[in-house]
Amino acid sequence: SSFPHAFERWEMLSSRWEGLTGYWVSRLEQNRQELSHLPLEQEMSRQITDLAAAGANLFQALIELQRLRASSERKFQRWFFETRADQERAREMSSELERFLRVERQQRADAVAQIKKLEKEKTTAETMVEETRRELQISREECRRAWEELGRREQEEREITTSLKDGHPALVGGVQVTPM
Repeated sequence: SSFPHAFERWEMLSSRWEGLTGYWVSRLEQNRQELSHLPLEQEMSRQITDLAAAGANLFQALIELQRLRASSERKFQRWFFETRADQERAREMSSELERFLRVERQQRADAVAQIKKLEKEKTTAETMVEETRRELQISREECRRAWEELGRREQEEREITTSLKDGHPALVGGVQVTPM
């Protein structure tokens, strides 16, 4: 960053300026003393006074610039630390969001796997229900046939019993029976 180098350069230039103004003020004073016996001394004295006032004004301006430089440096440091803190917070938020995203993706993958597992179990259960229904249907058919067979045999027994009661011969187990 070029910002600190600018401050160092400013310090160097301001100290050089102070040195130059001090040199010229002392040189002017020396010249005034040398020229004090000449008739132009009043003119020179006024110019020296003007230059001294200008030097004082420049020195005040230099002090104000140094104050502004110090203020700018403080503002820069505050900005620098705030920016760095903001960047750290942004990095923390970014890493937290990435972690949250990874967790969400893992949960989604787990949910998809669970759904596939449940669909497979559902298919297996539906197959078993279908087989059970078929077996139930077969059992109902066998039960109906057995009931009909039982009803047919009971009817035959009644006919044999009625025939024997009436004194008529009847066929039992392939053998003809006559009552006595």
